[in-house]
Amino acid sequence: MEGKRKRRTAGPPAKPCMALRRPRRIHVLRPGE
Repeated sequence: MEGKRKRRTAGPPAKPCMALRRPRRIHVLRPGE
């Protein structure tokens, strides 16, 4: 499972992975929460 996680961060869908790794970005995107 760890190998698949590394491939996701290297692939183009690295934006959603970064958002999950950095909850701070999600807060900035959703200041209503």
